[in-house]
Amino acid sequence: MPELGRADRRQSIADLMRSALASTDLRSSVAPDIALVALRNLVAKVLAAADDDLPLVIDSDVLGDVYGFAAMVNKSVAPAHPARRPNDRSISAPELAKRLHDRLPGFAARRTELLAQLDATYPTGR
Repeated sequence: MPELGRADRRQSIADLMRSALASTDLRSSVAPDIALVALRNLVAKVLAAADDDLPLVIDSDVLGDVYGFAAMVNKSVAPAHPARRPNDRSISAPELAKRLHDRLPGFAARRTELLAQLDATYPTGR
């Protein structure tokens, strides 16, 4: 029965990730500073959902894709992230928010793809 436990845990993680993705407002009409906060919240929720069972998340293509998306967004929203170019690490919060705002359509498109993948692999109401 351990496999059933793993399946239930994957479903639970998928539900948390779906909620985080679905509740993030990535419309271009959102003010840049609000979008920055929303993206940081998205990252925190997805990473928290994966925190205790990272091997289980990475073992699932869909959950791993959502985790990878959150990691990519994290690099974008964290000015001092070690993966950023050194000259970008001292960017001001307003400038960071403006740059991110320009990327919202791409983030929104990827979020839509990930939600569809989650729904196909881990339907709600299971």
